[in-house]
Amino acid sequence: MNIVILGGGTAGWLAAYAIAKTLNHSHKITVIESSQIGIIGAGEGTTGLFTDFINGTFFPTNDLDVEEFMKETDATIKLGINHFNWKGDNTGYMAPIGLTPTGLQLPDIIFLNTLLVNKEKLHVSAPQGFLYEYNIKHTRGAYHFNGVKVGQYFKKICTRHAKTKHIDTVIKQVNLCENGNIKELVTETGEVITGDFFIDCSGLARVLMSKLDVAWHSYKKHLPVNAAIPFILPIEENYQQVTLAHALKNGWMWKIPTSERYGCGYVYSDDHIDADQAQQEVEELLGHAIEPIKNIKFTAGRGELLWKNNCLALGLASAFAEPLEATSIHTTIAQLLTFVFEYLQDTPELTMVESRIDEYNRQMIRMYDDIKDFLVLHYQGGRTDSEFWRRITNKETTTERVENILDMCERGLMPSIYTFGNSYLGMIGSGLHNWTLAGLDKIGPDHARTQLLKFSTVARARHETDRYLSEIYNAVKDRITVS
Repeated sequence: MNIVILGGGTAGWLAAYAIAKTLNHSHKITVIESSQIGIIGAGEGTTGLFTDFINGTFFPTNDLDVEEFMKETDATIKLGINHFNWKGDNTGYMAPIGLTPTGLQLPDIIFLNTLLVNKEKLHVSAPQGFLYEYNIKHTRGAYHFNGVKVGQYFKKICTRHAKTKHIDTVIKQVNLCENGNIKELVTETGEVITGDFFIDCSGLARVLMSKLDVAWHSYKKHLPVNAAIPFILPIEENYQQVTLAHALKNGWMWKIPTSERYGCGYVYSDDHIDADQAQQEVEELLGHAIEPIKNIKFTAGRGELLWKNNCLALGLASAFAEPLEATSIHTTIAQLLTFVFEYLQDTPELTMVESRIDEYNRQMIRMYDDIKDFLVLHYQGGRTDSEFWRRITNKETTTERVENILDMCERGLMPSIYTFGNSYLGMIGSGLHNWTLAGLDKIGPDHARTQLLKFSTVARARHETDRYLSEIYNAVKDRITVS
């Protein structure tokens, strides 16, 4: 097929790379990217799914060199996220990017035993959290990087292949066929670009999906943050290998270490403050002035459809909840790989089957709505010190799933691997939910004791935890530093 991708950046070039790796390179790929349209790139984080993508887990052959990737994108290792002041009491918790060694078992005995005996150090029950606790610089994990340079890196990889063509131009017109499919794109110079299948990676502009009259399904009722001011800070020599998510009065601030700088930003609700007030709030926290790159406006949500006719939306053109938990690239990869491996065929007729399009939309809508619920959960720490927090902790802004999870916890129970139903690529399951629930004091030692007694695993949980801690300590003891 002749596949046209509108928009470069991370989403567009990831799509080009993944498609080029499938079906014996049978597709012709054109990426339309304008150098006139800037990308923020103030710093970005990923999950383990991106690590698998880079390491070649999903493809029989891998063109990517991890060391080269890290060098060219200013990447650093990410072990997890430090959440600070989400309860409004100047305390925090570290949520590792991974699970405990028993995280896919029922019950998760290492998590439960650590929650029972040492809740304040719960993160050490996961290998990434152990490395963080003892300040061990690690070379494997998820990544922080410069978002602009990631797109540039994959562009370099993709354009090595004759099957991938790059056009630097702006699209001025989208023409449709009588059946509603996209027929062609017309550039600012009048050039006509035709294709069999189109992928919309044009970001929040949603150039193609809006032309197909695909409406935006807003999450604003549940996720009221809708603006951000990104900015840069100097990197410290002994930075921590974690993202900082610091809750403020009207949203939260991210701080992401790359090898060259901290990429930072304040995500806030402009229903409560404006950009100048947001900047002032950050400067009061940091104790010095900042220089915002720009003020970004967005509405959290997703497309009503992610695939319509001969067009697939990807990246910000498909959905954007908010930056919390680095879900944007995570969902882009999950959505992309699901399409490439399960739905993309070598002809338009085999690819664009109505029943298959419906199934894809069902799967992806569930993924995005599940992530919305996961993010909503983070705001349920009970803060009431500002109008923003009083609004977002009100039950009217939560979701049915979040209410069910909180009700479960209030009754002394907690999510397990069976709580969220059938799994899918990129699913955020009970293990990651439980880091947040514990950090917000929704589950604690009493929950752990109840679960361990229920399964008669108290002694085994203690034994397995001791064995795990002994093994990981012995493996890294020579690199432990005292801060």
